[in-house]
Amino acid sequence: MNDLINVPFRNTTLEMIGHDGQPYVAMRPIVEGMGLDWKTQHRKLMADKDRWSVVIMTTETPAGLRESVCIPLRKTFAWLNTVSANKVRPELRETILDYQRRCDDVLWEHWTGEAEGERNQSRNYYFSKYPHWPAIRARVLAGERYRDIATAIARSVGAVRYAIQRMIQIGLLAPAKVAAAQVGASRRAALRQVSGWGQLSLALEN
Repeated sequence: MNDLINVPFRNTTLEMIGHDGQPYVAMRPIVEGMGLDWKTQHRKLMADKDRWSVVIMTTETPAGLRESVCIPLRKTFAWLNTVSANKVRPELRETILDYQRRCDDVLWEHWTGEAEGERNQSRNYYFSKYPHWPAIRARVLAGERYRDIATAIARSVGAVRYAIQRMIQIGLLAPAKVAAAQVGASRRAALRQVSGWGQLSLALEN
């Protein structure tokens, strides 16, 4: 049985499900919370289930066992941005935009809160071992170019690129957020890493 995590957001309750140590998001509460039609969005998800890594998970609720259509949390940001706020009814536009701006961050904060001690230990370990990583992380999310970051911290562009790749691999940097902040080759490189984000262990290196 999978663990269910309830996450209050706006006027509804979203649901995350822990599975093999990874966070998955039940899609129906998100879709309905945005004011969209679940049958339509369900059909689209199932038609492209490999892209979204769709899985059906069973959870225990007060009403009994329930199956939920889920996608990995790491893919939620990309899915949210497939919805065009300009193509929905005007009264839904601000809700859609708010979900796109904040929903995945709120879900991630709740997920990390479930294992805050372990994650803080891992983050502190890596940022202590590689003291230039926090600056790189902050600057890349602010949209600075890799070359400018390298100049600012007196490192090579290759070192900056490697640090970003490693932070993505171990779950300290979300590739979708990097892609949203960057352009050109840097954006494309981040998007290629979305499917593998968070799959490596955060266990401390020897």
